[in-house]
Amino acid sequence: MLCIGAVILTGCSHNHTNGKNGPMYLARVGSSYLTVSEAKSKIPDYAYKNNPVQALKKYRKHWINRQLELQEAHRKNLTNQKEVKQRLAEARQEVLLDALKTAVLSKHKKETAVSDSAAINYYHRHHKKLILKQRFVKFRQVATHYLSTARQARNQLRDDSSWVEVARNFSINPGDKIKKSTKFWPVSSLFNNFPQMKKYVSRLDSGQISPIQRFNGVYQFIQIVDVREKGQSANPEWFIGQLKEWLRLDNQREYYDSYVKNLYFKAKRNNQIELYNVDSTRLNGKIDSTNTKAYE
Repeated sequence: MLCIGAVILTGCSHNHTNGKNGPMYLARVGSSYLTVSEAKSKIPDYAYKNNPVQALKKYRKHWINRQLELQEAHRKNLTNQKEVKQRLAEARQEVLLDALKTAVLSKHKKETAVSDSAAINYYHRHHKKLILKQRFVKFRQVATHYLSTARQARNQLRDDSSWVEVARNFSINPGDKIKKSTKFWPVSSLFNNFPQMKKYVSRLDSGQISPIQRFNGVYQFIQIVDVREKGQSANPEWFIGQLKEWLRLDNQREYYDSYVKNLYFKAKRNNQIELYNVDSTRLNGKIDSTNTKAYE
């Protein structure tokens, strides 16, 4: 029988810690363990504060089911299927590429930073051209692991409760959600992998709240705070902050492109790269000596 450590729940007589100062466990499935700290990090603050024992039990059940599903996938040897292998390899590559980009840019924040004055100067030089070509929205988003929590959060926002308190009490990653809600965002950049929410952010008016939607096991909804429609002039009061972000992202893109280009030239100098003619590769694999300036 699975039980939670005595410090959290009563009724368990044996030790659930790994050593004197080791982690406290909630459950084990096979060789995988769920710790109290890991579970707490996944549970919304409101749910944990309201009933910590129930919240831990509920998350434990969710975790156990996922571990059993993963075990079954391994038992069926799905990791050796060609398509699954390819998807796992691609996912691993994407994680590594993202990690490299993050590592490179985090060490060069000064080179890509944009000052207020630089953004303002850019705005004044180009303000006549800065007409919105799409809808921009300022919105609030709540995401939770539980439908009941999402409903409570939605009801409180509908009753004009404090947004900051609602985010902190109910949402996953509340700090990120609060920060994001202070800016205007182009609709084209939002929820591109979540079509239903994309529809709501594109159509709802100021003050309206979307229905709750489940996506990747998370219950979510949004509330539109303000809207700037296509064709309107960009308002400098909110646009400068967004413009700084755009310019910063553009600087980052240029910096990282240059970084990758240097990797290419370095590899080329070290004879690590050979370029082949597409047609001749199919026939005899001869080296294409006419197409060696890919970055020039």
